[in-house]
Amino acid sequence: VQAGEGATKAAVRPTHTQVTQTALTIAGYTKVSRQAMNDSAELMQAIDVTLNREIAKALDAALMVGNVTPAFDGLLTLATAHTSLNYSYLWDAASEGVATMLEAGLMPDVVTMSPADWLGVQTARNPTTGDYFSWQYLNPLPEYMRGLRVVVSPNMTAGKLMLLDSKQIDLRINDAFNVEVNYVNDDFIKNQATVLAEMSVIPVFRAVGAARLITPKVA
Repeated sequence: VQAGEGATKAAVRPTHTQVTQTALTIAGYTKVSRQAMNDSAELMQAIDVTLNREIAKALDAALMVGNVTPAFDGLLTLATAHTSLNYSYLWDAASEGVATMLEAGLMPDVVTMSPADWLGVQTARNPTTGDYFSWQYLNPLPEYMRGLRVVVSPNMTAGKLMLLDSKQIDLRINDAFNVEVNYVNDDFIKNQATVLAEMSVIPVFRAVGAARLITPKVA
């Protein structure tokens, strides 16, 4: 608060620590026949179904688990652990984690869960009445839980969830997903070609505590 009209205002100087993060390149290839090359629909199927899926899976594993070269620890390692003392339901433990992050000046807006745990949230019922907790089951399923955007990851630890402040965590696309087709070794005489797909990203983690790994209370 300014002391009075004409008084000097307080200086705010954030403390920064410089870090270096090398771009991560995620790449893979598949072989296709020359006949498939002449069929654009089949070629697109190979790219969309096989390469796109596998690159996405590898990227998810690199971001969540890390353990890659060049080094990135992964969000499961970088996240601050928080065990709920009061709540055994995932959604209640998430709300407790949100409160903890808000107290630290962070604004969580994303929750990451395993596919099985997200299914459990979708189908959870009141044990007394049998009613679904959050919505009618046959209605379109929401992509939000308690106001948090849900991101499902097969690499998320089962029985836990991760809260993220997306303003403090960023994935910069250094080189977007691209595809190249060429002959490798004896591809030409075998009537086939090699399709290579790759992308390059730079994960940015700006603040300690911007990711919280939440463990519900043991019921």
